[in-house]
Amino acid sequence: MKKIWISSILGLAMMMAACNQEQVDSAASFEEQEILVTEDVSIDESFDEVDDLTTASMDLYLSDGGRVTSDHRFDCVEVIKEEGKITLDFGDGCEGPHGRMRSGIIEVTYTGRYWEPGSVITTTLIGFYLDGTHIEGTRTVTNLAESPEDTLVFSVVLVAGKVTWPDGTFATREVNRTRTWYRGANPLADEVHIEGTANGQNRNEVNYTCEILEPIVYKRDCRRFRKFYPVSGVKQIMTDDQEILINFGDGACNNTAILTVGGVSQEITLDPKKFRRI
Repeated sequence: MKKIWISSILGLAMMMAACNQEQVDSAASFEEQEILVTEDVSIDESFDEVDDLTTASMDLYLSDGGRVTSDHRFDCVEVIKEEGKITLDFGDGCEGPHGRMRSGIIEVTYTGRYWEPGSVITTTLIGFYLDGTHIEGTRTVTNLAESPEDTLVFSVVLVAGKVTWPDGTFATREVNRTRTWYRGANPLADEVHIEGTANGQNRNEVNYTCEILEPIVYKRDCRRFRKFYPVSGVKQIMTDDQEILINFGDGACNNTAILTVGGVSQEITLDPKKFRRI
């Protein structure tokens, strides 16, 4: 009986140890996916910032009275205007509102204003850095609307996208998406809805594909510290061995999301600084 009792205790201990190890492994896996998701949102935010700089520069520096009349992000930028082209040179470092630092060149070529049906706007980054992170790629935005009075709908294609962090790690990205821009009387009331796909490799050399299952919504009035975070929508990220779902909420202004991995859901904070490796 004593041997049986000892065997039972040892078996129970082994089961508990295995369970505890499984919980540790599960927690580690969840944090790995949280890092992947946070980086994915951070990459999107970087390229969205570039898009916003592009449209704001066209409002500021092309005649016809756009809605934007001033933007302190351009206070220390050298602007070169040519026919069908705007070059924004941030030099070796141009600090904007909230301490965001930009350097390098954004080159914008266009066939028409962003609200003109059929217009094509191409943004090329040349040695461009945002807060010390090197952003590369060519972004082409095509206006798909039939009339300037229609809700603005754009095709957004990113090729050769790459983000390199200060520690030398990098992620690549290709994007094929549709952006619907609902403009308010006041720019702060604007909403942007994103649909489509993306693919690439994250900084851990993991290949992934990304599909938006429910439109990702950004509200300009929810912009925090000059960063754009989604306020609603659902995104699916697939790696070789994992499905990850991200639900960005019900429209409230925050930087949280619900992350679901392996059927387990948990709220996360979309804070790239939490996982910054520098």
